[in-house]
Amino acid sequence: MKKNGFYGFRETGKSKLQSFALEIEAECQLKCGNCYRSFGNAAAPMPAKFVKRIIKEAKETGFAEIVLIGGEPTMHPLLPEFTEMILKEGLSPIICTNGIRLADKEYCKKILLPGTTIVIHGLIPIAAKAMDKHVKLKGYAKNLQEAYRNIEAMRTKDMTIVAEAVAIKPFLPKLMEFHKWCRVNGYIPFIELNRRGNNEHSSKLSVSAEELKKTFEELQIWDKNHYPNLADKVLTPPAYGTKCTMSITGLHVKNFSTENFSGVYSCCAQDICHGDLRKKSLQEILSDDSMIVFKEQDDWIVGPCKKCEHYSLCRGGCRGEAALKFGCPRASCPTCWHIPAEIRNDHEKMAPANCKNCPLESHLNCYLKKDKQ
Repeated sequence: MKKNGFYGFRETGKSKLQSFALEIEAECQLKCGNCYRSFGNAAAPMPAKFVKRIIKEAKETGFAEIVLIGGEPTMHPLLPEFTEMILKEGLSPIICTNGIRLADKEYCKKILLPGTTIVIHGLIPIAAKAMDKHVKLKGYAKNLQEAYRNIEAMRTKDMTIVAEAVAIKPFLPKLMEFHKWCRVNGYIPFIELNRRGNNEHSSKLSVSAEELKKTFEELQIWDKNHYPNLADKVLTPPAYGTKCTMSITGLHVKNFSTENFSGVYSCCAQDICHGDLRKKSLQEILSDDSMIVFKEQDDWIVGPCKKCEHYSLCRGGCRGEAALKFGCPRASCPTCWHIPAEIRNDHEKMAPANCKNCPLESHLNCYLKKDKQ
């Protein structure tokens, strides 16, 4: 297990450029009740020529990791080829999957390569029926069990396996069992908040910051009792033990439709497009003025996060959630339990008063919401 293997699996280096995410496939076999995607357009897989070009550009500009996501990236016919290419370029491939295709042993062999990180839906052994119901696919939990058997049979010390669970109402009482299952099997447990959808509304399945805090504290106590070397670790929302710096050190290429698959954003929840990779090079996009607020976040963030003693640890929580809630990427995170509940939704206290002198002042998709949601 890596030195940081209990917690870190991405954005763990010191480079200013870490994770470059590609939505290589927009489709998915599941219909999870909490899924944030609501693009509405049928989108084809990203063209292979485009993906290969961007992988090379990411290497040339200094990125350390290529994150292959969706939808469901294993539905892209060339995912194994992309994974091999990323490794040959000396980068770290991170594949985020629901695990369905990994139940196929031969397919599993093609992508479970040394140096690869697999982020796969976690198995909650005591909640099989609930899982099937939630994803609207009968037999999904059983399929996932087979995927994990294949992973165990092919696993080497050069691979990182991350089991992911979202803290939603149906699963919240079962997360302790999930967490123990991860530790026993040597998987990194990644438990994150359920961010609002791309339609900017929160899911009815979302749990409160207080509920998440209570659960995380219970997990931390269990870890300290069973793994004393974790005693100095600090919980950081939005994910258990893992901070997200994607909007600071990463970039995200979204796949909305067959004609709109090359726009570059600071994370999957941000609406501000920094440029189109079919019209500009990655280096040109990285130099765009719209990047300033994100790459220099420490200078531009406002609200409680700005002066919080925990900021250096969590880096402002879920920046996407902040942007979706307040219409501004500079706002504080509304799901953080360190912020008093009575002001988490207060636009005046959480977001800038206006856009004056902001580098994004004239950007089409940057706007301050004044309505109370």
